Amino acid sequence: MSSFTKPLKVEVLEDGKSYKVLEPFYYYREDDNSKTIDVPVGFITDFASTPRILWSVLPPFGRYAKASVIHDFLCERFHKGLNTRKEADYIFLEALKASKVAPSKIYTLFLGVRLYSKLKGYK
Repeated sequence: MSSFTKPLKVEVLEDGKSYKVLEPFYYYREDDNSKTIDVPVGFITDFASTPRILWSVLPPFGRYAKASVIHDFLCERFHKGLNTRKEADYIFLEALKASKVAPSKIYTLFLGVRLYSKLKGYK
């Protein structure tokens, strides 16, 4: 089963919207830890990039914060050609489930990232 094994430690940056990862952060995709995503110290995230109008229902952070950091990290790797956007989005879905996010929020967040990917023409 996929899991996060450590708390996520971040520092709020001066813009008030961005956060810097302060300690190594890992997401284990398999029981045997053979597929690990390592977010490095210093990585900058904005957590969930939900439109401000939806913040009362889906604020930028919540139970899905760790999954959002993983997604931001994988999206940065996508822009460097290291993985596909579809991979990033589906790993986000997996990480949301591992975070025990409510099913309605899981699918709302996942559909949001997939719709964004489609509108941008990402594969």
